[in-house]
Amino acid sequence: MLRMEQIAAIKRMSQSESISTIASALNIDWKTARKYAGMDDFNVSVESFRAHRRGSKLDPYKSEIDRIMDEEEQGRLPRKQRFTARRMHSYLVGELGYEDLKDSYLLVQRYMRQCRQKRRRGYADPGTMQLAWHPGEAQCDFGQAAFIVDGDEKTLHYFVMTFPNSNKRIMIVMPGENCECVCTALKEIFSFIGGVPARIVFDNATGIGRRIRKTLEMSEGFTRFRLHYGFETTFANPASGWEKGSVENAVGTLRRNLFVPVPMIAGGLMEYNRSSVLPDSFAYGSEDLHYRRGIRQGQLWEEEDRKALLALPSKDFTVHRIDTMKTGNVGSVVLDSKFIYNLGPAHANERVIVEKTAFSVIFHDLDGTRLKEFSRLYGD
Repeated sequence: MLRMEQIAAIKRMSQSESISTIASALNIDWKTARKYAGMDDFNVSVESFRAHRRGSKLDPYKSEIDRIMDEEEQGRLPRKQRFTARRMHSYLVGELGYEDLKDSYLLVQRYMRQCRQKRRRGYADPGTMQLAWHPGEAQCDFGQAAFIVDGDEKTLHYFVMTFPNSNKRIMIVMPGENCECVCTALKEIFSFIGGVPARIVFDNATGIGRRIRKTLEMSEGFTRFRLHYGFETTFANPASGWEKGSVENAVGTLRRNLFVPVPMIAGGLMEYNRSSVLPDSFAYGSEDLHYRRGIRQGQLWEEEDRKALLALPSKDFTVHRIDTMKTGNVGSVVLDSKFIYNLGPAHANERVIVEKTAFSVIFHDLDGTRLKEFSRLYGD
């Protein structure tokens, strides 16, 4: 069976390459390439998950970019006539003839930004430039706020998405910040706004991956979700708040304006979200003028961002994570390193299937029969 990142590579290549070319490039059977190129359902199963990474399309041309930037660094090019990312891209394509980079401006821009950040490390104040955001691009982050839940005060997490092009904002309250909560929040937001952002910028692997030294790896559960909905993902750099200033501002603004005084949640959390949080946060600020463009934010959303959204997939996606574990001597399982779920002595020292959603933990035996369901635990 192919690993998820191999399947992702097939899906990407299928946009521009033939099945035979994909099969040859990835060294797989053409029937396998055809099967996964046409797949539109990425729901998770109980199989083991794998990860696969591939190089960048820009790799063969990085040496040329490095050479030019080294000349700049050494003072052999006039300081005020240095290459911008756009000029570098046009130079590579138009003057050096690298036609396969014609649609890869963002790759060039990202690589030059990374190179210049490395070169100016140690400078006291390198400064920043204002980032440009296209319609249909979004930023996401979590915040925390106090709520009265069935009479008790609790701290819950709320997931915020902003569209910097129009400054439109929307949020949803979740019990935690794990991958299942992130995917559930995104699924609810996509359904509410009627589409999917083309690109989403996340905080430094918020709930959907882990950073190993300088390498950030997405979880396979999130990779499946991303492929199912078809959006691209970018992660902000550590300690680089300016890369996602829109959503960081929205986290504070929405909390101060929609969660004061402390809200009371009497029914289920998702009922509260659908009846109050999602519509109220999406409507907030719609009549305000955009801080830079002088047009109502709601108007910009309707005329630009909404039209740039990707269509929702035809098939539903089930957000859950599935593993197998062995129970202890008294039939208990420890999840998330600290929470104990007890199936009872009848299931002691037994291998079981564990299905985790944002709100529940469901245990099955190896034949798939449901044994018990618990509310998922969060907090301390």
